[in-house]
Amino acid sequence: MGISRTVRRPVVVLAIGVSLLLSGCSNTSQSELDKAKAAGASQEAAQQSASAAQQAQATLAAEVQKLKDQLAAKTQTAPPPTTTQVQTVQPVQPVQPAGTSCGANVSAGANTSCPFALNVAAAYLNQGGGTQSVVVYSPVTGQNYTMNCVAGVPSVCSGGNNAVVYIR
Repeated sequence: MGISRTVRRPVVVLAIGVSLLLSGCSNTSQSELDKAKAAGASQEAAQQSASAAQQAQATLAAEVQKLKDQLAAKTQTAPPPTTTQVQTVQPVQPVQPAGTSCGANVSAGANTSCPFALNVAAAYLNQGGGTQSVVVYSPVTGQNYTMNCVAGVPSVCSGGNNAVVYIR
């Protein structure tokens, strides 16, 4: 519906209502006049709403264009990428456990017996490996000790009386 058509309709409705009122025609009641006024007001409100929507759309279009222009300006003025030097990194060698080899890919530290180290490895591997704590029996001392294990190559478990166990 064009703007000129939406403007003409309320004007025509109001003009008819006013002319009937002025002519003194007794067939037109107050309620009919109120209905005509309400129809005109409704049309005017619809027109204002459409106008506001058009203004909002124009504002948004202007904002979008402004943002596009800003992006284009930044893209054109961005400095060229700088080259970086690549540094060669030597691979890390696995830690070689110090201490006594107990067999079965297990080594015991200086303060650790092989029977205890093997018990630690068995408990650690039975619980699925990873970083965790295990409680292990020592056949040498006859006591249980908590060993805190950290996953790696090798995995290292430490605790008890300064005990260290390496599991590969």
